[in-house]
Amino acid sequence: MANIAQATFVGANIVIQCDGRWDCCQREQAAAKVKAMNQRLPGKGVQGRLSNAVKKAKKALCASITGKFQRASNQKKAAYADRAGAPKCLSDKIANGEDPEVQMDHPLDTKLGGPAGPPDITMLTPLETPVNGAFGSFAKNLGKKMKKGTDIESISLVCPADKKCKSSNNAGPKRKFPDSPAAQANVTTYNFSALG
Repeated sequence: MANIAQATFVGANIVIQCDGRWDCCQREQAAAKVKAMNQRLPGKGVQGRLSNAVKKAKKALCASITGKFQRASNQKKAAYADRAGAPKCLSDKIANGEDPEVQMDHPLDTKLGGPAGPPDITMLTPLETPVNGAFGSFAKNLGKKMKKGTDIESISLVCPADKKCKSSNNAGPKRKFPDSPAAQANVTTYNFSALG
């Protein structure tokens, strides 16, 4: 497994490969994100350039909720994570005092057909920063490569087995990261460590 998260599109399907550095809980968060995305497909189809107003409103709302979340007690953070539909492992990490860096995420990225306006606060779910950053990067970069208006059929997560984790955390219909030359031409990567 690569030490970077990767994603590619094949037709109208997006396949994401886990980052080899994600811990078991981060893999669970990625799987939950993929399941939430698939429940909302096809959405409004791949979007073109997002307006500055939409980008600004989304950024402001997510930053505001993330800030409130970070200032809360660990007990309140864990309770919010549970209510917002985050995997139990994340609320357990928080309750146990690990206090991972999280960002608020909406279930289906706007670029891939989610709500064009700012997401409702009730739709925001905490994800650890490496996972949220990877999915945001994939939505942005694959959204640029895919034809505007394309209805995404499915999103899959491929995580090779890891002895430390209870399951592979695969999600969606695909179980293998595509290695064909055509698919590889559409690969986008996210390397969290390169960001500092």
